[in-house]
Amino acid sequence: MKIVCDSGVDLSIDEYKALGVTVIPLKVEVDGKSYQTGVNISPEEFYDLMDSAKNMPKTSTPSIGEIADVYRDLAKEDPNIISIHISSGLSGTWAAAKQAATLVPEANISVIDTLTLSAGTAWQVRAAVALVKAKKTREEILAHLAQIQRAVTSHFTLPDLKYLIAGGRIGHLKGLLASLLGIKPII
Repeated sequence: MKIVCDSGVDLSIDEYKALGVTVIPLKVEVDGKSYQTGVNISPEEFYDLMDSAKNMPKTSTPSIGEIADVYRDLAKEDPNIISIHISSGLSGTWAAAKQAATLVPEANISVIDTLTLSAGTAWQVRAAVALVKAKKTREEILAHLAQIQRAVTSHFTLPDLKYLIAGGRIGHLKGLLASLLGIKPII
């Protein structure tokens, strides 16, 4: 069985390799230059670029065709694939992966919406790898991932509101007022 995830899992390249997981990189564009997260830009480099960028960075999901190509390549080795992705509420990657799976009939692909990101998604990826190594069935692995999904609650806080303001998530006046009052959002 092959395990696939997107780079929203936030593991290092070495961790992905050690786990034997295939990573589909998410894309980001900063001041007209495109990067693939986890391939040619690290999270630290991204945040440094974001601080010095003239414009708000833009993100995009991998294309359906790119994901389908990954599935086709993996299916040559093993047609059984579990593809684990960050929350469908935060990214279009899960939806693209679902569509890509329909284009690869030679594979038996289960596409998982983790309903979280970062560490919560990493937990599911690591669990899937461990269960594959333990020779568990697809059904057992999917049931365990669903159990983890129900158990995960992720909370994030931001040190300031500048990116939420710049990205239009909150208005400038509200952001300024919240910053003056020292309010830090919990997401």
